Amino acid sequence: MESLGKRNPLSRKHFADFIKAYTGGIGMEEVKEKYDGRIDFDKRKTIEDERWSCLSREDIKSKNDSLDLGLIADESYSTNGSMADPLELAQEAMAELSQMTEELKGMMALLK
Repeated sequence: MESLGKRNPLSRKHFADFIKAYTGGIGMEEVKEKYDGRIDFDKRKTIEDERWSCLSREDIKSKNDSLDLGLIADESYSTNGSMADPLELAQEAMAELSQMTEELKGMMALLK
């Protein structure tokens, strides 16, 4: 999943895979016309997407009724014993803040 923020805000396109998995294969472009609101678990099970899996009550019960199903492995979360240097992180943040300050000064000059 791509990073979201001010420059890349959450939008409809980010829900396309979820809609397809939830409806059992109906794409976002067709959902208004084709989806009647019913849940077809058989169709849902045919969708192969590691982020959107269909779990039955039995699946959850087998995990001692825990909904802690774990996250998809993502290298951005693993540290492998090496964390970023706090000084380096602070320097990067300071550089970004300086750039934003200059951009704001430019905008303010245009508004005068």
